[in-house]
Amino acid sequence: MRLDDAVNVFMVFFVDPLYRKGLSNLPGSKEALKALLVDNGQLILNAGVVHHLPEAFDEAIAALHIGASRKVAIDEPQRSSIEVLMVEGFLKWVTTDFVTPYYTRSALVTRVAACLQAAGYRLDAIRIWDGCKERPAPQRSLILVTGGVYQTDHLMSEDSTPRALFSVSHYRWETVGALFWNALSHCLFIHWARMNLRQEQIQAFSVWKRSKSKPSHIATRIATILFPEAVDDFAMLYEAIASEKYLVAAKHTVKPQRRGIDFTNKEIQRFQTISAAICFAVLGQLAGRSFRVIQHSTLIDLSDMFNLKWLCSEVDILLTSGSTLSRVVTALATIHCAKPFPHVATETSMSLGTMEFESSDLVGWRNGRYAVLPELLFSLDKPVTRSVLGLRCTSEFIANIPTRRNGAVRCSPGNSVIRSSNDYIEEVISEDHDVEAQQIFAQHARPIILGSPRFMEPDKPLYLSLERDADRSVEPAVGLCGRLDGELLGSVNIHVVLAVIASSLIEADGLPYKFCKPGETHKMPSAASDLLSTDKVLNMPASRSFSGTPENRSFCDINDKLKYHRYIQVAGSTPWTVFLAGQYVDARIVFRCLDCAVSAGESANWTRTGTHGIRFLIGYQNWNDDENNIWKDIGVTLKRKTLTIE
Repeated sequence: MRLDDAVNVFMVFFVDPLYRKGLSNLPGSKEALKALLVDNGQLILNAGVVHHLPEAFDEAIAALHIGASRKVAIDEPQRSSIEVLMVEGFLKWVTTDFVTPYYTRSALVTRVAACLQAAGYRLDAIRIWDGCKERPAPQRSLILVTGGVYQTDHLMSEDSTPRALFSVSHYRWETVGALFWNALSHCLFIHWARMNLRQEQIQAFSVWKRSKSKPSHIATRIATILFPEAVDDFAMLYEAIASEKYLVAAKHTVKPQRRGIDFTNKEIQRFQTISAAICFAVLGQLAGRSFRVIQHSTLIDLSDMFNLKWLCSEVDILLTSGSTLSRVVTALATIHCAKPFPHVATETSMSLGTMEFESSDLVGWRNGRYAVLPELLFSLDKPVTRSVLGLRCTSEFIANIPTRRNGAVRCSPGNSVIRSSNDYIEEVISEDHDVEAQQIFAQHARPIILGSPRFMEPDKPLYLSLERDADRSVEPAVGLCGRLDGELLGSVNIHVVLAVIASSLIEADGLPYKFCKPGETHKMPSAASDLLSTDKVLNMPASRSFSGTPENRSFCDINDKLKYHRYIQVAGSTPWTVFLAGQYVDARIVFRCLDCAVSAGESANWTRTGTHGIRFLIGYQNWNDDENNIWKDIGVTLKRKTLTIE
């Protein structure tokens, strides 16, 4: 049930019994209460999750032993109205009479009763009666009648007005996605990269292992209806319905108007089921390894084609041209967080970038205990590897995520790092001279040294946390906030952090960067003159890296541009690495070789774009060799310009 429906049920059935009609004597009080519930609905849901009510409801329903919740069949449109009327009859009893037993034939009513009992309502017992022998009559009890012809649901309304049941479907992987998991898990692989250097978001791309079998002509035509671009990838999955009658039914679903479409047609239903299962299976691979073992929720409605068309279009785009992280979050939230489906996209809205997922600051979604969040947020205390790129779905309530009323988790549009004045930066010393100066600095603070790169741990620890941006007073926005010695340095953009990590690991064409092996001499690109040497850099302590650039003309060229890379000493520190990565979108993390870090993520002539060849190098240097072999695990052979699947 959606939030607005739940509020309406509370106002109709529970307000007067709870407040003993006291609100009726105060004009406008009910309207004010309803407005309060609507405005604070998400907070109320979160409070319930904190008190573990969803788990209590699950346990109470499971204890009934009446089977799993049955999905309302789309070939029986009146069933939802009947179930709603039965629930309304039960609610009349539980809020008025509540002494004599109530008999029902509805499993849905029984589950509602179990949830109310778990929440504290004084239902003495919930029993199941097969209709034989003597009728049980315990007080304050609900009786589910499973057999016989005994009269039930005596308070059920006779109102024949159709009532829609906007239900949230809770499911697990084995009930939906497993239909095509075996077929897709060995041939479809998703990786994250930053292909558009003018965009601060990473993108998800697919790599397919082509099947040797070729689909039939009819299966290809059926797949084209909802997956026009990825038809070659999915055509084989429609072979089970590759017949003329299914083709005619599938074509019928894409009529400009809904009139004339019979959604009770079994051919249409099977076509919808297969298409939806494909979407769930593909998106499940973008949601992390836990997606197959946790519970999910969705509002998908197969009584028409609106939801399914939108979902299939998102998967189609993902598999052909790639999707930004914000766009993937939107799609995943519809099948995991019960996020309402956006309106069907038109060519005009997509070309103008007016769709909801085009918001560049969207990084996650949360609805109660269900959330879609960047994997990075779960890995701030772990080594920085390629695995931090991407998303994770969770079904555990996370309280410290600032969330907007609609469930969106958005990051600040820019950085708010507090930079010290240039007076803070003392004179830079050379590693070949000023021995006395180095000794003086050693007594106070680590100096900035011009010389060969020095791999060192950070001079001070950094506290990193996910906090609400203080500059956003109306709508909450999140940022990764750093504190040095307890003082706030500011916050950085999550999208920028992910973009820098991706650019540090991946070449300009999207392939994983082939790093130099230990002891191997770096091979300079053909346009080596465009790259500054890394033999001499400005070695900067981590705590002074955000203070600005030393104002000394001896470090600049004739155009007053810095002629040395800045090398920040943060060896092995994930908090420092993440925080510094969020400061500069052209920064690079040093995983092994400095020259590799300078070249990664860009083409050989990248200096002509206005960066003047200078890099902000983060000296992390904690590369996991197993990560370098990730593509071998999925049967992918790396070549210079292509991905070939063996």
